[in-house]
Amino acid sequence: MPRHSVALLSPLTLALLLHGLPAQAEDTAGTAESAASTPSSEPAQRPAPPRPMLESRAESHEQALRRQLPARQQQTLDGGADPFLSLWLPANQAEPEGLVILLHGEGETADWPTAIGPLRRQLPDVGWSTLSLSLPEAPNAGVQARKAKPVTVVLEGVEKAEASQEPEAAIVEAEAAAPDVAPLLESSLPAADLAPAEPQHPQRVLARLRAALEHARQQSPRRLILLGHGTGAYWAARFLQEEQPGDVTQLVIVSAQVPRGVETTLDELLPQLRLATGDFYYRDQAGQPDLARERLNAGKRQRHPAYMQIGLQSLPSDARAEQAQLVRRVRGWLELEPRAAQR
Repeated sequence: MPRHSVALLSPLTLALLLHGLPAQAEDTAGTAESAASTPSSEPAQRPAPPRPMLESRAESHEQALRRQLPARQQQTLDGGADPFLSLWLPANQAEPEGLVILLHGEGETADWPTAIGPLRRQLPDVGWSTLSLSLPEAPNAGVQARKAKPVTVVLEGVEKAEASQEPEAAIVEAEAAAPDVAPLLESSLPAADLAPAEPQHPQRVLARLRAALEHARQQSPRRLILLGHGTGAYWAARFLQEEQPGDVTQLVIVSAQVPRGVETTLDELLPQLRLATGDFYYRDQAGQPDLARERLNAGKRQRHPAYMQIGLQSLPSDARAEQAQLVRRVRGWLELEPRAAQR
């Protein structure tokens, strides 16, 4: 073909090409649309694996104690398929006076700096072995239960009742057309708003105490004492009331508190325990004197044979001296109270 013919046909060719571009674009779009509507033969993408459950606060505390304290102090006990950490310190003398099992309060640890830690570390210097238990976290610990808030559900697709229709009939039709939203509401409400399940917390605590008592008996102590701080005082008293172990001779409670949700209070439990009981409380801390007076009066009504209250003074400006005072007074009671229990 002559060269001038190519030059003449070039604009025509370009026009045809430009005219065919929209059709090609439409064909491409249609192909993509049909491909999107056709199920893919490739396997669907797997959902992301569920996140691991977060550790409870009590479990986190146990892990921290395992990292911080020497391995020789750590004892892993089994509370019925519920392994837990306990801290063991033998008495620093050839013939120990006995063994004290320590129970911390709610929100505390087996080496808490108030009461539990000082007693655990210092009683061995005066002849007492100590075994401090890690207790499970109470359900809804530190969380006040809230009432479920009313939820307004908008129902789509339900036509308004006619003005001539009876109100009762309109309600019946609306209820029949309403979807089942209960599962959605339960999944959307916070945990504190839902009714709590039947707690297994008491059973776990008592099982751990049984395991600790079995471990303590292997040491063949001359005397065996339970000591509870805060809510740990309640669990120690409840264990003694339910199990009634004959080899536990004394009970010590310090700044006693009653956990939320329990039916039996300490002023009902303590008079039933016919063993030496030392009740330590702080005279200048809000609420403690009144509760101590109730426990004292309950003991008098039941003629408790060996119940003694010891009032302490807070030392907010010197925490170390305050803890030393507590250790000194508990030591003195442990040495004197058995003679009172024999009378």
